[in-house]
Amino acid sequence: MKRKRLVTVEEAILLHLMNYRRYGDEPEVPISVTQAGISRALGVRRSHISTSLDTAKKKELVAEKIAHVKDEKRRRKSYFLTAQGLESAKSLESKLLGEKIIGLLKDGSKFEGTLEDYVAKLGMERELSRVAIHTHDGKVELADLVAEDAKPASSAPIPQVKSFVGRHKELREIREFLSNRKKILMVQGMPGIGKTTLIAHSLGEIRTEPVFWFNVNQWSSPRNTSTHLAEFLDARSQPRLKRYLAAHETLDMADLQDIMAETTTTSTLIFDDCQESSQNLKILLKMLISMSIESPNLKLILIGRDLEDIFDFRTSLKTDITLEIKLTGLDEEASKSILKMQGVGSDEISEIVKNSSGHPLYLTLVKKVGEDKPADIENLIATETLAGLSETELELLSRLSVFRKPVHRDAIVETNDDFQILDALISKSLILQNEGLHTHAILQNYIYNRQAPDNRRSHHENAAEFYNSQSSHPENRIEETYHLIKAEDLESALMLMQTDGRSWLKQGYQEELLATLDMLAIDKLEPEDRYQATFLKAFALDQIGEWEQAAILFSRSREIAEALDSEVMEAAALQKLGTIHYRKGEMEKASQLFQDAERKAADAPLLKAEIENGLGVVNWRLGNSELALKSYESDYAISKEAKNQEGMARALNNMGILNWEAGKFDKALEMYASAMKLAENLNDHKLTTILYSNIADAYKSKEEPAEALRYYERCLSLSKELEFKWQVAETYRGMAELVDTKRDEYLRLALETFEKLGAKEDVKVVKAML
Repeated sequence: MKRKRLVTVEEAILLHLMNYRRYGDEPEVPISVTQAGISRALGVRRSHISTSLDTAKKKELVAEKIAHVKDEKRRRKSYFLTAQGLESAKSLESKLLGEKIIGLLKDGSKFEGTLEDYVAKLGMERELSRVAIHTHDGKVELADLVAEDAKPASSAPIPQVKSFVGRHKELREIREFLSNRKKILMVQGMPGIGKTTLIAHSLGEIRTEPVFWFNVNQWSSPRNTSTHLAEFLDARSQPRLKRYLAAHETLDMADLQDIMAETTTTSTLIFDDCQESSQNLKILLKMLISMSIESPNLKLILIGRDLEDIFDFRTSLKTDITLEIKLTGLDEEASKSILKMQGVGSDEISEIVKNSSGHPLYLTLVKKVGEDKPADIENLIATETLAGLSETELELLSRLSVFRKPVHRDAIVETNDDFQILDALISKSLILQNEGLHTHAILQNYIYNRQAPDNRRSHHENAAEFYNSQSSHPENRIEETYHLIKAEDLESALMLMQTDGRSWLKQGYQEELLATLDMLAIDKLEPEDRYQATFLKAFALDQIGEWEQAAILFSRSREIAEALDSEVMEAAALQKLGTIHYRKGEMEKASQLFQDAERKAADAPLLKAEIENGLGVVNWRLGNSELALKSYESDYAISKEAKNQEGMARALNNMGILNWEAGKFDKALEMYASAMKLAENLNDHKLTTILYSNIADAYKSKEEPAEALRYYERCLSLSKELEFKWQVAETYRGMAELVDTKRDEYLRLALETFEKLGAKEDVKVVKAML
């Protein structure tokens, strides 16, 4: 029996379109009235939207027309209420607002009352349709309504172990490892041999310090992994890594090493399924190996099928600090114990043990002797385990198989009967509960690859719908995009990347975005989609320092924009190319590109503000202070008009620098103070650090050394915490001119850092001061 939704998909569409009725006669419409836009807004799979729109059209509740979509050159099918549809929507809305519901408010507190009061408290009156479609049996089931869900869990829970037999030698070795001076433990073995279970059971027996457990997947990046580790450390009064990640879009492995070296929390860090690590994540794991050897506070456990390309052979020889365990099958006594605990008949135990080669997963899942035996143990486990399952059990496992990481049960349960089937599969150990629901990798791969393509697409579509209802954290949005691509709903996937992609980049998810874009055949996309995907890929490459490749793709984006006759798109590409040439020190070329971009950005005010800022910086570097000030003033005016605090703070800081250079110190301080307020509102630690330094410079020029030193010390403290090494060195250089007794010490510290960074001009200046 299906759970009862408060409204049908068709009714939710009517409620949604009621918000856009004024566009019915307009030549340009928002994307929210297209199929992809409606699907995204409601969090309902695209195929359901398409079917329900067809039904609504037949009932003459909805009309379809071809219209230009705002910010796009192409025309798309769009949908609007007819007079009859509007009447139905209003009647439905009136009825719904009085419905009694239970839900959560943004602070996590419980709400009971009418739907009208609920959406009003949430400020979601215009999103009544989304709330209603996700209300089942009187309960609102939308995780993205609760603010605290917007961050990832700090550590996966330690897997639960129902029963454990054998492995006496290995248990003794692990107990000794956890209690002695050894630092690194490697556990290797074939899939399903019991590596994770062994460690989880050992931790249950002896654990004296906090444990960080991270399940590695193919999409796990250093950023994603560090984010979870940062939450773990922050919960133990070690906030430095979390602050560093908030201030840095890209990671420097040396910075991470410095931060981890200073960690005072005694912890055991565990990384499971390490064989899935990307090359970049392997670099992070190697760094943690090195850190664990040196740190008195860290132990490291790596679990995987094969760890040779992560673990240095020379380190493995250091048996005083490392322990290596290679698991093989259980002995006959332990194998028989597992089968007896599961109630397997005595007449079958010997044959099953013989077939199993002591493989724990086989012994746990296979309850009787099969007739046809595949040659390899993995296929043997899969075929014999699944052979006795019902169609409904196989369907639930099929739904689960498309997910790349553990999920809540709501992701696969559709009816009340599904709950009973799920519990049965859990009791059979076919579905595991750790950080959510998942199944054994052997079964997952077997089931996924044997599904009919249409079924697999449908399950991916369901998965995308589930993630749409979760919190807005980039990890959820990236998963939603992945499933949309797998469901072959490229239009919805591209729309999501276009609207959210830059936010993911700002939060450091460059590798995840690049991997998702690589799933697309970009060159085969429609021109507008090809532009957006190419531009976004270039943006990500630019952020990780791949400037040459980024420049090639930005140039390609510009060519696509020219063919589309879109000046705004072309301006965006030109602005990015100008920024790259500025970084390379090619000021004249950068200036020309910014000017070309400026002429084409008239209809995009925030883009124009960024371009003005670029022109200001280039003119300042070229010594044209008047032109620079004019550009900064334009940047500030546009940003203020658009209420864009980031742009306002940027412009005020730059104008402050110009005033400082002109000897107008009080005016500079006034502008820095205004920028500081905005930086604090934005929680922008990086800009705050820069402003501390600039304020200190201004007070030093005013010959107020005490105030200057106070702000330099603030700058030094925050820049060290955030690993802004250039700013640390620059601050030491500034402080050297104020503290005679430490002048040489500060200059040597500045010189050492500038030399490590390869800042040749800064090195020359400091050497001259020495």
